Amino acid sequence: MSDEQETSTDLTAVFTVYGHASFYATLFEMELVALIQTVMPGANMKRSDWEQTDAKLRELTMGALRKELKKHKDLGDEFESYLKSTIELRNFLTHHFYEARLFDLQSDISRKRALDELKVICIRLKEACDNVRTIYRQIAKNDFGFDSDFLKHA
Repeated sequence: MSDEQETSTDLTAVFTVYGHASFYATLFEMELVALIQTVMPGANMKRSDWEQTDAKLRELTMGALRKELKKHKDLGDEFESYLKSTIELRNFLTHHFYEARLFDLQSDISRKRALDELKVICIRLKEACDNVRTIYRQIAKNDFGFDSDFLKHA
């Protein structure tokens, strides 16, 4: 195997895990929108109004989504801090990872560090998705009476 092929293979692992982390970054955004929709007033709104609200929420930045959530529900300082740090992590991945790690991708040791960092980011974002989903499912159960069977499919 040539040096170019070996580097390419190593970079493929970085790109693969980056893609996996990006998936969880997108899912985290979707879960945050679902949480906001769960706590917003308008449980009886028409489907067309709900779809319009959903579309508007999906156009917001992560910071704007955080502010929108805070406007409708206070989930406490600990969750607010957790949400802020998770959004910062997601934004680093999405907007700055390759720029910040470009030179790190040039050697085997540095690529391994970048790969390990991506794996940690991926795990943290997946956990954030699970945590946000747990919160909105609990709110849906407590506030709207949805049962566990229904929430398994939500």
